Amino acid sequence: MKKIATTLLILTTFLLQGMAQVKYLDIYQNGRITRTFATTDVDSINVSGNVSNRMVNFFRGANLVNSLAVTSVDSIKVFRSNEEPLVYMGIVGFNQDLYTKPIDVLATSTASQFKTFVSTLPRKDGTLLYYAVDDALDMLEAYSFPTVLGSVNLVTFTDGLDQGSLMMNPAYTTDQQYLNSVSQRISDMKVRGLPLTAYSLGLRGSDVTDYLMFRNNLIRLASSSDKATEAGSMAEVQSRLQEIADRIISISTRQSITAKIPGTSNGAQICFTLDGETPANSSMYIMGTFNLSDFSLRNVTYHGIRGESSVVQGTREGIFLTFTFSGLQREDGNGLIPTTQIRQYNKAATSSTWQVNSEFSSANNTQTTTTHTGAAIVLVLDCSNSLGTQFSNMQGYVQDFIGRVANNTASYTLAAPDNVTAALDDESFQISVCWNAVKHAESYDVYRSSSSTGNFEKVAEGIMSTSWTDEQPQYSNFYKVCAVGHGLTSKMSVVSARVVIPSLDGNFDANGVSFKMIKVTGGTFQMGTKGSEVDEQPVHNVTLSDYYIGKTEVTQELWQAVMGSNPSNFKGDNLPVESVSWNDCQTFITKLNELTGQNFRLPTEAEWEFAAKGGTQSKGYTYSGSNTLGDVAWYTSNSSDKTHEVATKAPNELGIYDMSGNVWEWCQDWYDSYSSSSQTNPTGPSSGYYRVNRGGSWSYNATNCRTANRSHNSPTYSNNRAGFRLALKNGKI
Repeated sequence: MKKIATTLLILTTFLLQGMAQVKYLDIYQNGRITRTFATTDVDSINVSGNVSNRMVNFFRGANLVNSLAVTSVDSIKVFRSNEEPLVYMGIVGFNQDLYTKPIDVLATSTASQFKTFVSTLPRKDGTLLYYAVDDALDMLEAYSFPTVLGSVNLVTFTDGLDQGSLMMNPAYTTDQQYLNSVSQRISDMKVRGLPLTAYSLGLRGSDVTDYLMFRNNLIRLASSSDKATEAGSMAEVQSRLQEIADRIISISTRQSITAKIPGTSNGAQICFTLDGETPANSSMYIMGTFNLSDFSLRNVTYHGIRGESSVVQGTREGIFLTFTFSGLQREDGNGLIPTTQIRQYNKAATSSTWQVNSEFSSANNTQTTTTHTGAAIVLVLDCSNSLGTQFSNMQGYVQDFIGRVANNTASYTLAAPDNVTAALDDESFQISVCWNAVKHAESYDVYRSSSSTGNFEKVAEGIMSTSWTDEQPQYSNFYKVCAVGHGLTSKMSVVSARVVIPSLDGNFDANGVSFKMIKVTGGTFQMGTKGSEVDEQPVHNVTLSDYYIGKTEVTQELWQAVMGSNPSNFKGDNLPVESVSWNDCQTFITKLNELTGQNFRLPTEAEWEFAAKGGTQSKGYTYSGSNTLGDVAWYTSNSSDKTHEVATKAPNELGIYDMSGNVWEWCQDWYDSYSSSSQTNPTGPSSGYYRVNRGGSWSYNATNCRTANRSHNSPTYSNNRAGFRLALKNGKI
């Protein structure tokens, strides 16, 4: 009695002098908190009554708040604001006995008590699973929680089936009866008006043969099936406990966002998107109708988040309005609401179009505060011998769980994004970069470099989706991506594949030898002729996308630079390479692509003919660039029986040389008859015996040098009349 009186004197003095600092008074009996008072409700305490009926009285001013018998009070503890009891925890360990840590405040200063309790749990035979869960529910029902709770949680871990609960509670005659009763309690329980969220986690022991019963236990001891987990390993147990801890913390976290915007007209719709998207595309927004009479937002709706009120009162300062949206949480419970990409939109009452407020920014026009409500957690832990050497792992993982919750900070880890891909759009020459989503990421940053081992420069940040378009790529492009969220930044991803953009001027280089590609703007043309040559018929429509084609035939200088040898019969650096088969061309192209990082190839037959005819600039000439063959071609009448240097005759409408005469040019396609149907970007037959040659050569007459003329040879065929030119669709590797 003397001890209580002395304690009350000290507490009363402390309360009167330090009210602003003190938050709660916890009343203890037999080591358990029986009652808690907020210090905003109590400013003095005294003892009254006679020796046989002493009472501890709690006052606020002259008003009696509550009275407790002295015999029911062992001690009173005071918590300052920096010890605000946000989380309450109890623990029940079970095997053939129960080991109970009563519900008490869990904070950074008290976490060691809970961890020590877990570390001293003994291993024994037996599994009082239902009886332990029943006891944990009793703890939750009996405890008087003083603070507003955000969640009430039960987390059960077991590795076996129930053994002995019926011995401890004779009210039930079968395991199923007891399980049904406990399951019903879980469904019906409410603590301070909140439903119980029950998680069950099982790692089936080797002695469990009734798999269905084991899984049924997990499902029935959880508040919903998605909260029941049968783990395949202790590592999965650890991961699941981390997820549960983060979920509890997230549910107990509230955010308030204050936004300042210019005033608008009565009845206008106001929308704040929190993910940087438009209202139509946003997955997370706040929307309401503005009421000019009292500057409020009415009929406020929340999408992707939860909010407290459907009416939010605004304040006016000059022409500006300020709204505060309180009690916000993500619906998915996945961490904090992002606040760096907020955009604001208006839509007049008479309009169907949203207008973005281009002057609004998250940094200048919003403020965010984060608060926490209380959480109640009871852990139910299997301590049976069947866990064997994994028992110590379980203890360690539970201690980590306790520390995580005590710190009231979800310990998020952000993995580096994987499967980063980059693809070039054939039409726009923009690069689309994509990657897999990362758990807990709120946004992504993209980095680019001209080489896989070079310095990567940030080119985009705050990307809310898992893709981004590089509208101004470099010639050579590698990409890395990192995830951002909860104050963390992941490591960069593995480098993407190289994507090379064709030079705008078409200039390329291989081992010091430059060569030029001409861009051919896509279009539709009539391929073939109605002449006497059967294989040039029927005439048919072909539509092609943009591509590049060699300004000249491949020269001996370029071949030598790539291959280190020269197979040509007629020697000269600027002469077209000849005496090369279709297969030889493929070998050259493979090595050229390795040198340049490009995706060179032979032109398709359709691409060759479209370019030879002048593409969209075509003037309908018979030969490539003229109706007079001698102006544009080296052929049998003027060649003196040999090849000539490229680009010494006139070019065609696109500035391309020698597509008539000089050397036959291999195309990519297998040779076959034409189809009459219209085609888009055709690549020829899927198989065949011969590859297509086009353009005629120095030893052929005018008929063979027509742009529509076709020839063919075996892929292994080579002679001094056959060469080739390059094509390039895009720079994607």
